[in-house]
Order: sequence, then C-alpha cells, then structure tokens
Amino acid sequence: MKCTKCGHEMPDNAKFCEMCGTPFDVEHTQLADDDIRDDYNNYNAYENNTPGGYAPNSDYPDRRYDDRGARDRSYYNAPGYHDPAYREPAYNDPRYNDPGYDPRGQKPRMSTQKKAVIISSVALVLVVAILAGVVFFVSRNKVSAAELDEAKQNYLPPAEAVSIDTSKDDPSNDTIKYKYDNRARVSSCTYAVNDKTYDQSYGYNDKKKIIKIDTKYRDHTIFTKEIEYGRIKQPNVFEVIDGYCIRLDETSLGIEASSSVPVVSADPEPAPKRYVEPAQPTEKPVEKQKETEKPASSSKAKESEKLEKYKELYLDFLDSTGISYDYGTLIYLNDDDTPELILWSSGSEVPYHVCYILNNTVHSYETASSHSLEYTEKGGYFTSGKYNQTGNIYYFDGSSVSAKHTYSFSHGNDEYYIDQDKLTREEYFSTIDNEYLIKDRKHDASNDPHEKSNLQDYIRDFE
Repeated sequence: MKCTKCGHEMPDNAKFCEMCGTPFDVEHTQLADDDIRDDYNNYNAYENNTPGGYAPNSDYPDRRYDDRGARDRSYYNAPGYHDPAYREPAYNDPRYNDPGYDPRGQKPRMSTQKKAVIISSVALVLVVAILAGVVFFVSRNKVSAAELDEAKQNYLPPAEAVSIDTSKDDPSNDTIKYKYDNRARVSSCTYAVNDKTYDQSYGYNDKKKIIKIDTKYRDHTIFTKEIEYGRIKQPNVFEVIDGYCIRLDETSLGIEASSSVPVVSADPEPAPKRYVEPAQPTEKPVEKQKETEKPASSSKAKESEKLEKYKELYLDFLDSTGISYDYGTLIYLNDDDTPELILWSSGSEVPYHVCYILNNTVHSYETASSHSLEYTEKGGYFTSGKYNQTGNIYYFDGSSVSAKHTYSFSHGNDEYYIDQDKLTREEYFSTIDNEYLIKDRKHDASNDPHEKSNLQDYIRDFE
C-alpha cells in the first residue's frame, strides 16, 4: 500500500504515512489504488496496441502505473532508491541502463550534420563526373578547321587505302571492319588512312537504285559518294566500284531468288516432233547459201577494228560507268603513249574523275571538289584547283593516283603554305612551278571540255 500523497510504501494496516505523516483510510485507499491501476493499464494497452495510435510501439517494457521514477524524479535520492531489490522489476531492465541502446535495430542514429556532409560529398562527386563527361564529349567532337581540311585531303576510298579480299563473305581484316544489314549488304565500315580514322555509313534507296555513302572524320561529314545499282553485275558477291566494296542482294537488283538458280528436272522428256512444211524460198538456193555464208558485221564492229585498244576500253567504260558527268577530255598525265580520260560535271566546284587503264581495265580516281584540274603534261603531277587558290597536289605513276601535298594561297594576308610549312610568296610559286606544275608544260583540263553527247566521237577521233 502506498501513501496517496507522497507514494511511500506503507504496511497494509498503517493509519498514517511514515514519510509525510498523512493519515488515510485503509479500505478507501486500497479501492482507489485498484481503480487507478486498472485505468493506467487500460490506457497503456490502447496506446501500444491500437494501429494508428498516438504513440508508436516501443521495445521498452511498459512502466507500471506506480513507477515513482516515471512520476516523480524528486525521489531519486530517497533512501534505498538505488537498491536493486527495492526498485520495480520493469525499471531494473538492463536496457534502461544502456545509453547506446536503440530499439530500432540497435544502430545509433546518424547526426544531422553528418548526413549533410555525406549528401554534399555525393552531390559533388556527381557534379564532377557530369562535368568530366561533358568536357570529354566536347573535346572528342571538337575538330579544328585545319585538322578537318587535312582529313579531307588525306582521304582515300577503302579499296584504295586497304587491301581487301572480295572473294570472302566478310572481307574485314585488322585494318578495316565491315558491318552489315539484315540483307547482308554493307551498312558501315571503319578504317584508317595516313593515321586518320574514317567512318562510313551506307544508305540504300531501292526506289531510286542508288547507294549513298557518307564518310565522316570524328563525327564530321567530309565526303559523300553515290553509286548506282546498275553498276553491280551479280547479287551476293562483293565488287569494287570506284574504290568502294559493294554487295547487293537479289531484291536490290530486282532479281527473284528462285530465278537466280535455274531449275532443271532430273529426266526431262523430249519435246514431241512435229512436221513443219518448209517455207517456199523467195530466192534461188545458191544465192541464199552465199548470203548466209557472208559474215554479219555492224558499223560499230567495223569501226572498232580500226580503233586502238585504249579507245575501245574507254568507250566500253563510258557505256557502263555509273559516274555522273557532263564533260570529258583526254590528257597525258604520265610519260607514256596512252592518254588518261578526265570526266567532270558542270558547276563551279565539282570533283574530277581521273580514269586510267591498268591491265586492260579502266580504273578511276575521284579528286576533291575544285574549280579546275591543272596538270603538267607527262610529268605525273596534277592539282585540284589552280595553284593560286587552296587545293591538293596529286601524283599519277601510271598504275595509281596518290595525294601528295596540300597548298594554301592567301595573297591578301600574305600567307602561303605547302602542307604545314609557311613559305614566302617567292618560295611558294617557285616550289610549285619547278617541282609540280612546270610552267612550259602546265595545262588545265577544263579548258578543253567535250560534252557527254559527243564525247565518244571525240575519243574515236583522238590523235
């Protein structure tokens, strides 16, 4: 029994509190204690067990209603308070005496300051990573005008820059890598020329029958080439056209898959013989026999018998080429008796196609776009553009064409370059005149144009 005023534990038959001296009725006090105990325990049960209550469940054991430590800490120094036998069982739970105990997983809470430091550090790392990625992307795609111009000048089509075995199903090797679409046509390739890597993408227009090839250097388009489907002769095999390795399927060429392989029956039945009455001869039999013995010949066949071999090859090439051109002419680039055929389209700046014969086959090389093609007759060198402009210097050795130098002329700024070497005006013109375009043998192919409609007649009559 406890004193109703100070809570001191009293004997059951005490008439007054030994601690504070308050008198009390034994029967009345016992009844009041029972009521208070029931109300407190009911409230505790509601708060700790009802979902959505005002206080969350706790791993701590419930304090008894008469825990004086919970009600009045002024008794902390009361006599006998620190005696474990005197204190209530629930309050003696060791978990109350452990300052590091956390009922939520027994992990100490992280301070707000520490959380802020960690969040700030993570945010800083993310910002640095994003900035580094942006800087890398921009630097990778940023190309100077000089570097881009150099990439254009050094560019060569794949088959002219890399050794390719067209007999293979996939001619990829250590130098060039091809990728294909779902119809086994080339979709892209990557290769290197003069320490510069080029990426090409191949687009197919089955309606217009044109292959469009875009060449990029570091994500910048430097050259576009179009090849007509009609130049491909067989499906599902590689052919080199203007330096590009091309393979089309039956659908591209308008051939049904079944028609590409003739169907032959195992035991064909002979066709039935029918009697056909011979037609009545309109001429005497002897004269008819003489006429049939006479060899047939066309005017073109008679003419080709008189043409030189290189003329026949150029005429056949013009009948089958996919090069788009409006004009052409014959010039002597290297020191032999066979001229080279130059083709170009109308326009202020267009590529020139240098066609030459090697092993009884006509090959072609496409220059960079320019206003003209200047050359030294039988000297091997020629340029795309006049040498008082910006252009390229090429060399033809009789079997192939190669890009040798670049040049840049700016009279207003008094700047003259050959490759990356800056020269004086005198040095610039002296080098080009004495080493490349020798004055007394310098010509411009565009000064002698022959239209496409009469170009073949010009070739036949060329001397």
